[in-house]
Amino acid sequence: MERPSGYILLTSNLAASIEELGAGGSNEHQKLFFKEEFLIDDSKEVIAQAYIASKEPVRVIIAAQNYNLYAQNALLKILEEPPKHISFILLATSKSSLLPTIRSRLPIIDHREPLSQNPFPLALSSLSLKEVYGFLKELTRENPSKEETKRLIESLLFACKEESLPLRAQDLELFGRAIVLAEQFERPAHIFLPLLLLLLQRKKSVRPKN
Repeated sequence: MERPSGYILLTSNLAASIEELGAGGSNEHQKLFFKEEFLIDDSKEVIAQAYIASKEPVRVIIAAQNYNLYAQNALLKILEEPPKHISFILLATSKSSLLPTIRSRLPIIDHREPLSQNPFPLALSSLSLKEVYGFLKELTRENPSKEETKRLIESLLFACKEESLPLRAQDLELFGRAIVLAEQFERPAHIFLPLLLLLLQRKKSVRPKN
């Protein structure tokens, strides 16, 4: 199965998430479309920009409070068969603002403040290699379902936010790939190993210097 090129990010604050993605504006490596309402003309502009040939990877970031039905339908084909080197990141404040056909084409990362979120089993503030190893062994023993694995991934993402760990755009993409792997019934331990090793690395980068 071909890996989707991009992901959907659900967020409570579009502007803050755009800033976290490092997407302050458009340049040769990214195209930003930040709208109150995403209309059919915006879809046409996105498609035109996406088909401009590039030898380097380009992110097309679309963020809107509301997505017009016809505008979404116009994006379906390019999301299913994106041009070479192009990936799409769609930001929305609710899952229901996007058509099911859009949601089926890209993995979804829910970065909104949860109404009730089960805490991640490990405390990121004291995360160690020993704890990671023990957690992965427990995952292998329990063998959680696809949905349970996806909820664990989301709770890990929220734990990162609670600990103020600095996640980069490529880190969020790794979480997006993790959701895809869960959908494909990959072993949970194989999904969480790169995520937890990444977070150990990020913790070192913010450790206060003596």
